[in-house]
Amino acid sequence: MFKMIKRENGFTLVEVLVALSIMVIVALIFLLALIMAGKAVLLAQEKTIAESIARSQMEYVKQQGYNYDGATYSGYYVYLTNTEVLTEHPGFTVWSVSAWAEENTLVEEVRGVNWDGVDNIPDASDSGIQKIGLVIKHGENVVFYLEGYVVDK
Repeated sequence: MFKMIKRENGFTLVEVLVALSIMVIVALIFLLALIMAGKAVLLAQEKTIAESIARSQMEYVKQQGYNYDGATYSGYYVYLTNTEVLTEHPGFTVWSVSAWAEENTLVEEVRGVNWDGVDNIPDASDSGIQKIGLVIKHGENVVFYLEGYVVDK
């Protein structure tokens, strides 16, 4: 009468397609994780370079010594920028906060603002301390900020 067809061992087409789609999803997740890790490494490297530039610039400013001339003082004193460290890292620029009033605008130079250490506010007179706020940019993006002081010794 009827002959029974014996099923052979193996996988059906549906089982193979399901397994393959699971493998593709796992591979995509792994690939996305690698891409995100790569971006994190690049951002960390950028921040490390910016921090190194900021610390180097701050030391460079402190080596120049305290400078104040009451006759020409216009709210800040401009310090020299360490161009050597910037040459080693193209694309990075050193900025500073122009004044410590309500509007903290950035200028592409290093400025020291006379500072009242007691009230922690800008000082119109020479109190023997200048506050420096360094901002390191990479392209148009602010990457790192460092505050420091130059003291009249």
